[in-house]
Amino acid sequence: MVQEALKEAADKLGIKLLKSDNIAIGGIIPLSDGKKRRDCRGGGVVQFPRKMMTTKELNEECGIPKGYLRQMAHVEGQKCVTRKPGGRKFYFDTDKLAKQMEKYAVR
Repeated sequence: MVQEALKEAADKLGIKLLKSDNIAIGGIIPLSDGKKRRDCRGGGVVQFPRKMMTTKELNEECGIPKGYLRQMAHVEGQKCVTRKPGGRKFYFDTDKLAKQMEKYAVR
């Protein structure tokens, strides 16, 4: 519905939609290898495929940069990331991560 309204507005203005316009509304992004991926970073409420995800999964499935996730994992007092004893992987609680991302969003 929102995507249709955005396309209509672009047609009236005579402009071409960019990939960043799809990201802003949580659209489907075509990748360079011809596959399509659903973008997790939609406007408003962030929705993730699973409750717990690793850094690699968030990067590959949602397109969130690894550097950003590392920074979020090392924020003092954060409660959205855990590690298993002796493990190297960060495990993100996606509900808490969405709240933390909203808190640190630059507007």
